Amino acid sequence: MGSESVVNTIAMQVRVLDPALFRRVNRMVKMDANTLRLHFGRPGGSSANVDVHYNVGRDSYDVTVHKLRNFEVVSSKPNEDVYVEQLPEVIRRGLER
Repeated sequence: MGSESVVNTIAMQVRVLDPALFRRVNRMVKMDANTLRLHFGRPGGSSANVDVHYNVGRDSYDVTVHKLRNFEVVSSKPNEDVYVEQLPEVIRRGLER
């Protein structure tokens, strides 16, 4: 599978599994061949970046949330071995923290 297909597949899976969550995404950035960064934010409000990395060896995802707090980026501990049907729940939980 080509690198474009991996990040496109991640975006499609989030969009299909949770359309309301996907509508909150402001930007998507291909970070590397297997990682898609989803940017969530509101003008004048809080923002967060969620990195969804496809782990080829385990056929699952690693999800890391990055938030700006007091002018510093705070990253969550990566949620590893996340299966596709768990993606929306893990992303939502990370955004709520």
